[in-house]
Amino acid sequence: MRFRRHPNQHALGAWLSTGASARVGRHVDGCEQCLATLERLSGLDDALVADIGHVMAAPTGIEDRTVSGVERRLRNEDALFAFLDLFTAGWSTTKVVLDLEEGSDD
Repeated sequence: MRFRRHPNQHALGAWLSTGASARVGRHVDGCEQCLATLERLSGLDDALVADIGHVMAAPTGIEDRTVSGVERRLRNEDALFAFLDLFTAGWSTTKVVLDLEEGSDD
């Protein structure tokens, strides 16, 4: 159910501090006017918003470090598989030389 008109400042303030009243939350989600009122009620100035944005931003160079870590892990995985292939090559060669078939009754 939607509000027929906008919630008053008291209801918006209560919702801002507690998050209670899902009705107010649903209304605010789609109402630019109430969002603007909430911004005024929150008391966050531009400097504080900028500081919060700075603190919440991803660390510098995270993309390069992530790519580097993934590439290193893939190289290590390839090396491990190559190492395992070296050990299984002996058994495969033995099977071919001795003509061993799994399940053969010769």
